Amino acid sequence: MTTTFLNQTEQTTTTPSSERPLAYVKGEAEFCGLKFKVSEKCLIPRERSKVLVNAAEEILLEEIIKNPAKTQRVLDIGTGSGNLLLSLMHRIQNIHGRPKSVEGVGIDISQDAVEVARENQAWLNVVNAEFFACDMALLDSRHIGLFDLVLANPPYTVNNKPETQLHEPAVAMFTGDEGFECYGIINAVAPKLMHPHAKLVIEFGRGMVNRIKAIMTQWKVVATYQDQEGYDRWLVLEQL
Repeated sequence: MTTTFLNQTEQTTTTPSSERPLAYVKGEAEFCGLKFKVSEKCLIPRERSKVLVNAAEEILLEEIIKNPAKTQRVLDIGTGSGNLLLSLMHRIQNIHGRPKSVEGVGIDISQDAVEVARENQAWLNVVNAEFFACDMALLDSRHIGLFDLVLANPPYTVNNKPETQLHEPAVAMFTGDEGFECYGIINAVAPKLMHPHAKLVIEFGRGMVNRIKAIMTQWKVVATYQDQEGYDRWLVLEQL
């Protein structure tokens, strides 16, 4: 297992909690050097999640070099504004000059979020990407095919103060089972959607890594990434 330490600056995306987040006021947020359209229909991109994009980019480039004739397929589970998938594809298609080397599918349980992601795809002029509204528990390879790489940054917090006013959609922020519910679903569903030896890159909260590893029974850990305080926050996993 490889452990990588990464320094990162957390982007401040909100005004005081009683006020509307600044990104919603402006109607846009920056992520990975790109501007994304955002609204109350989707979660505001978090700058820390660029670590996930960086890890995915490294994986894709390695696979493209090994097999340049093959189109790499990427699935983004819980895509929201599409910031993860579109940032990754923008890099591969524009920075690395490989427009035909990758195609992507982003799914989200919210149709409203999917519409925002589609707007961002057009805004950024990313080709070969599709976005659908779907519950991740119902994903089926018969409908969307098999993938070489899966990205997942699901909800991993518990709403302990339901009376508190929320500015961002609760469905994108909160989950059950002490924050671990979505990972059990991903462990069960993702292998059915992936080619042999395909990789999964996931984000989770601080202090969650040991239970995440226990939940992800069908995988081996390829790499671990930490935040600037030294907490494990991202895993790259490969099917056993």
